[in-house]
Amino acid sequence: DAEEEDEKLGADEVIRSVFNDDRYLRVCAPVFLTTTLCITVRYPFPVTPPPSSGPNLRKVDQRYFDLKDLVIVDADKLHPYRSLPATDEEVKKCLDAVAAKTAENETNPSPFSEGEPSVAVAVFTRQKKGEGHFSFFGTRSEDQLHRVSKFYPDGSKVVLYGDSNIAVGSVSGEITRLWNDCMWAPNFANEVRLYCNGPLEQKDQVRRRAGSVPWDKLDHSKVFITKLGNTDCHQNITAKLLDFAEILKDPNANSLQQMNVIVQHPIAHVARQPDLLDAFDQTRAYQDICVKNLVEAMSQSSKAALAEAGFELKHVVVFDGLTQHFPTETGAFTPELKTCFAGEACDDLPGWNMEQHGPVNCAGPIPKTSLYRKFLEAERIQYMEHGFDMRWYGMSWEFTNLFWWQHKAWDSKRGLLDCTHNVQRGGGVSMYRYFVQAMIDDYYSP
Repeated sequence: DAEEEDEKLGADEVIRSVFNDDRYLRVCAPVFLTTTLCITVRYPFPVTPPPSSGPNLRKVDQRYFDLKDLVIVDADKLHPYRSLPATDEEVKKCLDAVAAKTAENETNPSPFSEGEPSVAVAVFTRQKKGEGHFSFFGTRSEDQLHRVSKFYPDGSKVVLYGDSNIAVGSVSGEITRLWNDCMWAPNFANEVRLYCNGPLEQKDQVRRRAGSVPWDKLDHSKVFITKLGNTDCHQNITAKLLDFAEILKDPNANSLQQMNVIVQHPIAHVARQPDLLDAFDQTRAYQDICVKNLVEAMSQSSKAALAEAGFELKHVVVFDGLTQHFPTETGAFTPELKTCFAGEACDDLPGWNMEQHGPVNCAGPIPKTSLYRKFLEAERIQYMEHGFDMRWYGMSWEFTNLFWWQHKAWDSKRGLLDCTHNVQRGGGVSMYRYFVQAMIDDYYSP
């Protein structure tokens, strides 16, 4: 019955064309087990869904790399559409109107056809179970600001943990956009630490840098967002949280403070292509330790230890790791890429040749039959087997899979190909913000 309901709602996580127009792609996934969340993307040139099978080692349309940005229809841009039913006709009108306005406001000629913007445009839609229609979906409406502040009340701590400082730093930046106002707090040693105000303190979202503030001078009246720091998922995460609690706690608190955790599953640091091809079962067992460590941090004994440190572990949200888009059979990183350079062939890269595949660069979206995708599915099963409440699991893989062209590519250190981390405000990390908001909205739905 559940599978039939998901199919009815279109929550099958398949990237497909829509509107009988090859400029539009859509993907949907279930959220909180009561909602289907979809994103529809309009490109300024014809695109195709990823192949249903085969390797990620393929030639890609170079026009993707001419795209300047991704514009997500939200806030003021979404306001005229929030009250409308999100039929295919209205979704297409919305995307076309925003694309036309964007093109009109651009000062430089579009690299695409006349009248087209230099960006892709996307909009979210949502269907709640029991409703016969989709609605336009965004963030930061007045009701949503109140829900966010109720979910993460003033004085609570939000700790992010995941693939790397770079990736988690990007996620934390996106999560802060759920609030009206966030400012930089203590900021040293590559840590991301932000204060966020409640819903009515400031209507315009503002970010401003503050000087370094010692931990013992934290402003405990605001929501505080930070990273767990450099860690390995095979380490004792409970011990890391306890150490962090000693730093974050309010010495003047006379009741338990709220600690929340948002996890970007560190799949990129667990599975490389050789691991997937030659040692899939062993790597899956290795990953199981990571999942077990995280879920154990939510156990009654761990919660009791945190309570002794002054904290109540309240909300834990887990997301699929960021989709990697390397030009390999699986899409995962392989060590041979360390010898590749931009715009050239790479004889060391297995299966690659310039004539068939073009210059070495990021490639995607990854086909659903890839071993990398299969490894993700195994990871989801592991969370279920270890007792994680899957209402709080964000099935975001195919959403981030759409934005393979927004990786840092050749901008990484030493000129190596980076098909893991997104450019600032990239679509990959932006997806987490919308998933968190949809979860919070569902949590407070009657």
